[in-house]
Amino acid sequence: MTLDKNSPLPRHFQLREAIRRDALKRGLRNGDAIPSERELVKIYGVSRVTVRRAIQDLVQEGFLKREGRRGTFINDITRTSTWVIGSESRLIGVLISRIQTSFSDKLLGGIDDVCHEHGYSIVFGATEEDIDEAYRRIERMIAGGILGIIVVPIAHENYAEVNTKLLESISRRGLPYVLLDRYVPGIKADTVVSDNFDGAYKATKHLIELGHRRIGFIGYMKCSSAEDRIAGYKKCLMDHGILPDDSLVVNPRPEEIKQVTAQLIKSAPDITAIFAVNDARAMLVWESLTEQGYKVPEDIAIVGYDNLYGSTGPGAILTTTEQPLRDEGVLAARMLIERIEGYSGDPRMAVLKSTFIVGQSTVPSNGAAPSVVGSDKCEAVTSQ
Repeated sequence: MTLDKNSPLPRHFQLREAIRRDALKRGLRNGDAIPSERELVKIYGVSRVTVRRAIQDLVQEGFLKREGRRGTFINDITRTSTWVIGSESRLIGVLISRIQTSFSDKLLGGIDDVCHEHGYSIVFGATEEDIDEAYRRIERMIAGGILGIIVVPIAHENYAEVNTKLLESISRRGLPYVLLDRYVPGIKADTVVSDNFDGAYKATKHLIELGHRRIGFIGYMKCSSAEDRIAGYKKCLMDHGILPDDSLVVNPRPEEIKQVTAQLIKSAPDITAIFAVNDARAMLVWESLTEQGYKVPEDIAIVGYDNLYGSTGPGAILTTTEQPLRDEGVLAARMLIERIEGYSGDPRMAVLKSTFIVGQSTVPSNGAAPSVVGSDKCEAVTSQ
């Protein structure tokens, strides 16, 4: 017996309901034992972590009880109101760009911890930056009985327009929502983001202090986080007397990054550093440069963003910026639960500072002595 891998419901939520349903089918009574954790792993084809989380939820609800090494037993079989689509529930939806990445794992981890603490479960869906898929995911979540939704807006050429329409469609359904990781110009809503302008400014400043003057920028599809990083990059250049060159800023599709990097270097051979809008793109840039015969960082330095690969301290391979993603998720979940439970105050905006990490992908240009640059971390700034 396995769970539905294509369901938007988290595995631990599906397993929790499966344990309840199967207890009824087997005619278990109060005091009867359920299968061991190891047996549940085999029965349902899930991880030990998922089993433990489902059991923990059922114990918290009073359906099960643990008795040390003796095992886990039915505590109150009457608590078997298995969730079904359309029933009263304590579900929160999360619309995220992609799943199964360290980026989404950190965001969802923060959200899930807060929801678990307050007795809510989450159901999430990935848009893959496709606006049509976003609408489909939202409709499915609404059919599942969500009480509110956390939304990572969709990156799109017409970013503000398409997301405004998307959010208006949620509002028309009477659902509260919170924006996460990206804001939408003109939309007044609870929002949690990191300070992308500040993070990009510091990353660019690091390169300038190392002697770099011609710095390329590998961007992303249009969204607030990418636009703010470009703005921070350009502002830092101007503050240091360097006129931004728009020909050095490119926004390729993922499959085009290596080719566009080669074209960028060919058209501007005096480039000595490249700032990539995220780490995944930075590594593709690195791969492209290596294929062209350039050494990183000796010939061209690279800076990424997001710290997707867990860089820490002086041994970090990639110079990058780590966003407080888990903290973002925590704040977004708290804001949404407050809205669900009756808060009706003005929209709130939380802006969290990031941590800059110096790695081995940046060195002085033309032998210039490097400045001493350490990790720079600031506290969150929250305004209402």
